[in-house]
Amino acid sequence: MTKYIPVTGPFQGSKTKYRLITGPLQGGKTTKAIATFKPWITEDGVLPYFATHATKNVLADLVSKLLADDIHPDQLIQPTYKKREWAAVKKDIYNNGKCPNNCGVVGLNNYHFHDYIAAALLHNKGTSKLLLDEYDTGQTGFDERFLKSVVRDLQIQTYEKKKTFDEICLISATNISGAISSINFDKVEVIKPGAGYSDQFNWIPIDYDKIDEMCNGHTSKYIYNRVADEAEGNVMFNLDHLTSTHYKIARAVEGMATTVQCVNSDGSDYNPALLDEAGKHIVIGGNMFARGQTFSGVTNLFLHKSKSTHAATMLQALGRLFGYNKGPLNLFCTKETYDAICFMKEFNERVSEKSFLELDYRERHQLMEKWPIPGNIKILNQAKSGGFVQKKVATNLNQCLGRIPIDTDLSQMPNIRVMQRKVAYKVHAQGRKAGYTVRWGESAEHMAKQLCDAHPKLKGVESRSSAKSMRKFIVPPKAYPIVDIHGKTTHYLDYAHPDEDHFAIQNLICEWEDRDAIKEDQLATIDYTGKFYLLWKNVSSPEELDGTIVKGPDSI
Repeated sequence: MTKYIPVTGPFQGSKTKYRLITGPLQGGKTTKAIATFKPWITEDGVLPYFATHATKNVLADLVSKLLADDIHPDQLIQPTYKKREWAAVKKDIYNNGKCPNNCGVVGLNNYHFHDYIAAALLHNKGTSKLLLDEYDTGQTGFDERFLKSVVRDLQIQTYEKKKTFDEICLISATNISGAISSINFDKVEVIKPGAGYSDQFNWIPIDYDKIDEMCNGHTSKYIYNRVADEAEGNVMFNLDHLTSTHYKIARAVEGMATTVQCVNSDGSDYNPALLDEAGKHIVIGGNMFARGQTFSGVTNLFLHKSKSTHAATMLQALGRLFGYNKGPLNLFCTKETYDAICFMKEFNERVSEKSFLELDYRERHQLMEKWPIPGNIKILNQAKSGGFVQKKVATNLNQCLGRIPIDTDLSQMPNIRVMQRKVAYKVHAQGRKAGYTVRWGESAEHMAKQLCDAHPKLKGVESRSSAKSMRKFIVPPKAYPIVDIHGKTTHYLDYAHPDEDHFAIQNLICEWEDRDAIKEDQLATIDYTGKFYLLWKNVSSPEELDGTIVKGPDSI
């Protein structure tokens, strides 16, 4: 039975103390959180709240860990599922101003949980403390000018405005949201994992065709060999967020392991205990693999996310692979996903350093604005970015290395691949000839700069008919003379006029696949005047040419 201690002093609404607990993915943060929450339960005059990531399986996992740490079931109040018990607690708070002792409130970090506890929080004359797990899924501490209208996030923001909690303890392995917040953390604790922890993995390339096969319910001998024959430990497939796709994958891998389970929010009969039983086990899912839950024995992860996936979501999905005493870890994904993960992991490690998080929030913001980010990496959650944006910036990779006369014999320079050649061309009087681009962009100047005199791997030079190939011929703009009223001749740039002799620039390597296979250090193209070769650094991906930086709302 719940006991109460009368509290006579009114709640003063003092400044909320912010504490942050972070550390490696699957490195023991939940254990630390429980070690923080447990003494709060027995602290006189304190009613602690533990809001965990808003999925039922994560809550069930948390409750089981709390009980395993010798916390009695009667000490845990769950307003969402034990409404009668919570109603009795609220009634005493309303009628007597009494603060429950020797118990804690546990629930999902969602609208319903905060709605259940709001009135009791305002009436409680004792001390209230909140432990907010996976805080970076929301907008905790964001500048109010840029808060998106998400009810749960607005509820949490109200706690700060009303000084409802004496202490809020934030927990997450990914801290980009904390970095861009306006919180000055009073205490930052970085957990150092113990012996046997590993977040080092082997990358095993897998192409898009094999991923598509799996998502359509088919499998290749390559996948069969990797899963059925070579995989040691359990296997996780996180290739798509659709439930229907998960069941197709389940059919494709049937017979490759002792058990195959889908983990979805539709009430699928997932039994986590099976992962600890003898044999090899496969789990298949999407969003349910994002955060908060440990999947025992998973040492092999097939991972694929859309290009718009931001860093926190990607890293949390990767984190299901990490943990203690697992043996070799294998990540199966495309080269593009692997490169993104490596950068995101490094970036998150920088914003999760104790010295960085302890800075005044304005200093954090200024530092982040100096860190270059590849153009294909999404660091921010654009739906909840607190007014921050990723702005494109020019990179050194996109700059011309130099130019040499068009009559130079480049065949004697083995480190240069010639990408274009100049061919004679007469512009058709009747308009556009198939395969020839005469007019492009906003103006002739735009065409000259962004299409003709641009890096040959920029996406802007793609064919209009196929995004997988290049434009075959580009007819560059031409400088035409004009005489002013004083008889002075100047020139203006215009699209090539019909029915006149000019030239075209022929792309010699049109398919992207062939372009990506080029090994030479430099690429040579022809400038819009047709007089020079332009030299460019070869890059493995077009996205490398466009960089970005994070910009705060007050510096945009």
